[in-house]
Amino acid sequence: MNNSRGSALSPEVRELLTVIRDALDLPYGAAAEDAQKRRELRVNRVLCTVATLSYGLGEPSATVEEMTGWLRTQIGGCPIDYLMKFKVAARPWERGWELHIPDVGVTQSAPNATDAEAMARDYIALERDLPLDAFQVVIDTTEVDS
Repeated sequence: MNNSRGSALSPEVRELLTVIRDALDLPYGAAAEDAQKRRELRVNRVLCTVATLSYGLGEPSATVEEMTGWLRTQIGGCPIDYLMKFKVAARPWERGWELHIPDVGVTQSAPNATDAEAMARDYIALERDLPLDAFQVVIDTTEVDS
Protein backbone atom coordinates (compact mmCIF):
# COMPACT_ATOMS: atom_id res chain seq x y z
CA MET A 1 0.00 0.00 0.00
CA ASN A 2 1.37 3.41 -0.96
CA ASN A 3 1.15 6.02 1.82
CA SER A 4 2.32 8.86 -0.42
CA ARG A 5 0.28 12.03 -0.05
CA GLY A 6 1.05 13.23 -3.57
CA SER A 7 2.18 16.71 -4.43
CA ALA A 8 1.00 19.90 -2.78
CA LEU A 9 -1.26 22.30 -4.62
CA SER A 10 0.59 24.85 -6.67
CA PRO A 11 -0.08 28.51 -5.84
CA GLU A 12 -1.94 28.87 -9.16
CA VAL A 13 -4.26 25.95 -8.44
CA ARG A 14 -4.78 27.18 -4.88
CA GLU A 15 -5.78 30.61 -6.26
CA LEU A 16 -8.25 29.05 -8.72
CA LEU A 17 -9.82 26.98 -5.95
CA THR A 18 -10.08 30.10 -3.78
CA VAL A 19 -11.91 31.95 -6.57
CA ILE A 20 -14.28 28.98 -6.99
CA ARG A 21 -14.95 28.88 -3.25
CA ASP A 22 -15.56 32.64 -3.12
CA ALA A 23 -17.90 32.38 -6.11
CA LEU A 24 -20.07 29.73 -4.49
CA ASP A 25 -19.88 30.53 -0.77
CA LEU A 26 -22.46 33.31 -0.59
CA PRO A 27 -23.51 34.96 2.66
CA TYR A 28 -27.10 34.74 3.86
CA GLY A 29 -29.06 37.97 3.83
CA ALA A 30 -30.90 39.34 6.83
CA ALA A 31 -34.31 39.66 5.18
CA ALA A 32 -36.58 36.82 4.09
CA GLU A 33 -36.69 38.10 0.49
CA ASP A 34 -32.89 37.87 0.33
CA ALA A 35 -33.12 34.06 0.15
CA GLN A 36 -34.53 34.09 -3.39
CA LYS A 37 -31.94 36.62 -4.56
CA ARG A 38 -29.19 34.48 -3.01
CA ARG A 39 -30.49 31.36 -4.80
CA GLU A 40 -30.60 33.18 -8.15
CA LEU A 41 -27.09 34.55 -7.68
CA ARG A 42 -25.76 31.14 -6.73
CA VAL A 43 -27.28 29.59 -9.86
CA ASN A 44 -25.62 32.26 -12.02
CA ARG A 45 -22.29 31.77 -10.30
CA VAL A 46 -22.50 27.97 -10.56
CA LEU A 47 -23.11 28.32 -14.30
CA CYS A 48 -20.06 30.62 -14.63
CA THR A 49 -17.93 28.21 -12.63
CA VAL A 50 -19.01 25.14 -14.61
CA ALA A 51 -18.41 26.98 -17.90
CA THR A 52 -14.91 27.94 -16.74
CA LEU A 53 -14.07 24.40 -15.66
CA SER A 54 -15.55 22.93 -18.85
CA TYR A 55 -13.44 25.28 -20.96
CA GLY A 56 -10.30 24.54 -18.97
CA LEU A 57 -10.77 20.78 -19.12
CA GLY A 58 -11.72 20.82 -22.82
CA GLU A 59 -9.03 23.19 -24.10
CA PRO A 60 -5.54 21.62 -23.95
CA SER A 61 -3.82 25.02 -24.14
CA ALA A 62 -5.84 26.57 -21.29
CA THR A 63 -3.78 27.63 -18.29
CA VAL A 64 -4.82 27.79 -14.67
CA GLU A 65 -4.06 31.53 -14.68
CA GLU A 66 -6.40 32.06 -17.68
CA MET A 67 -9.18 30.10 -16.00
CA THR A 68 -8.74 32.05 -12.77
CA GLY A 69 -8.83 35.41 -14.56
CA TRP A 70 -11.84 34.47 -16.67
CA LEU A 71 -13.79 33.22 -13.66
CA ARG A 72 -12.94 36.38 -11.69
CA THR A 73 -14.27 38.48 -14.57
CA GLN A 74 -17.46 36.43 -14.81
CA ILE A 75 -18.08 36.55 -11.06
CA GLY A 76 -17.44 40.31 -11.08
CA GLY A 77 -20.49 40.59 -13.34
CA CYS A 78 -22.61 38.84 -10.69
CA PRO A 79 -22.04 40.95 -7.55
CA ILE A 80 -23.67 40.26 -4.21
CA ASP A 81 -26.43 42.85 -4.28
CA TYR A 82 -28.94 41.56 -1.77
CA LEU A 83 -27.17 42.46 1.46
CA MET A 84 -28.11 45.49 3.51
CA LYS A 85 -25.49 48.21 3.29
CA PHE A 86 -24.54 50.42 6.22
CA LYS A 87 -22.63 53.61 5.43
CA VAL A 88 -20.51 54.52 8.43
CA ALA A 89 -19.25 58.09 8.84
CA ALA A 90 -15.86 57.80 10.53
CA ARG A 91 -14.63 60.88 12.35
CA PRO A 92 -11.20 61.00 13.97
CA TRP A 93 -10.91 61.78 17.66
CA GLU A 94 -7.96 61.73 20.05
CA ARG A 95 -8.04 57.95 20.66
CA GLY A 96 -9.15 56.63 17.28
CA TRP A 97 -12.33 56.86 15.26
CA GLU A 98 -15.87 57.78 16.20
CA LEU A 99 -18.21 55.72 14.03
CA HIS A 100 -21.61 57.24 13.22
CA ILE A 101 -24.02 54.64 11.83
CA PRO A 102 -27.39 56.07 10.71
CA ASP A 103 -30.41 54.40 12.36
CA VAL A 104 -28.08 52.29 14.54
CA GLY A 105 -25.97 54.55 16.77
CA VAL A 106 -22.45 55.73 17.48
CA THR A 107 -19.47 53.72 18.66
CA GLN A 108 -15.71 54.14 18.76
CA SER A 109 -12.78 52.16 17.39
CA ALA A 110 -9.04 51.94 17.91
CA PRO A 111 -6.57 54.30 16.22
CA ASN A 112 -6.05 51.90 13.34
CA ALA A 113 -8.56 52.74 10.58
CA THR A 114 -8.64 49.11 9.45
CA ASP A 115 -10.18 48.19 12.81
CA ALA A 116 -13.06 50.60 12.16
CA GLU A 117 -14.81 48.22 9.76
CA ALA A 118 -14.64 45.31 12.20
CA MET A 119 -15.82 47.47 15.11
CA ALA A 120 -18.71 48.88 13.07
CA ARG A 121 -19.68 45.37 11.91
CA ASP A 122 -19.67 44.02 15.48
CA TYR A 123 -21.72 46.98 16.71
CA ILE A 124 -24.31 46.71 13.93
CA ALA A 125 -24.63 42.95 14.42
CA LEU A 126 -25.15 43.42 18.15
CA GLU A 127 -27.64 46.30 17.86
CA ARG A 128 -29.66 44.75 15.01
CA ASP A 129 -29.30 41.10 16.07
CA LEU A 130 -27.82 40.14 12.68
CA PRO A 131 -25.18 37.61 11.64
CA LEU A 132 -21.83 39.32 10.96
CA ASP A 133 -21.94 38.40 7.25
CA ALA A 134 -25.57 39.45 6.62
CA PHE A 135 -24.71 43.03 5.64
CA GLN A 136 -22.06 45.22 4.07
CA VAL A 137 -20.17 47.99 5.85
CA VAL A 138 -18.82 51.00 3.96
CA ILE A 139 -16.51 53.28 5.94
CA ASP A 140 -16.61 56.92 4.80
CA THR A 141 -13.96 59.29 6.13
CA THR A 142 -14.90 62.15 3.78
CA GLU A 143 -17.73 63.50 5.95
CA VAL A 144 -15.41 64.79 8.65
CA ASP A 145 -16.64 67.94 10.36
CA SER A 146 -14.09 70.75 10.49
